[in-house]
Amino acid sequence: MWYAVETAFIDGRFFGSRCLFVDGDETSSVGHCFANDHEPVNQCQKEFGDRIELHTDWFESEELAHAFCDGNITYIHHYEAYYDKSIKTTRRRFLKREIVTVDEEKGFLPHRGIYKDHLTEECPWWLRY
Repeated sequence: MWYAVETAFIDGRFFGSRCLFVDGDETSSVGHCFANDHEPVNQCQKEFGDRIELHTDWFESEELAHAFCDGNITYIHHYEAYYDKSIKTTRRRFLKREIVTVDEEKGFLPHRGIYKDHLTEECPWWLRY
């Protein structure tokens, strides 16, 4: 089961973060996702001319969700990436997620995930037709 955390930013500044589930309630679908073969996708919704950002992040346990909500941990999503010159864009495939302790000196800021591309020189197998 996956657990959702919603975080709000106004004009790029942190406004607040809250868990969308009730602790210990495994019966409600609110703030939960029953994913079988892959994790739910994190989302960012922008409102009022992009001034307000609402991020929804998913975690494997209540403990991880609370730690993220409290600003103690964040995550790094690693992607295999390839720059496709024919369409002038970078194409990505998810590799793994890493949970890290918040450390502002290392650039691991609270309440925001990090997305890291690992560029490949040759066209990867998942893009070949």
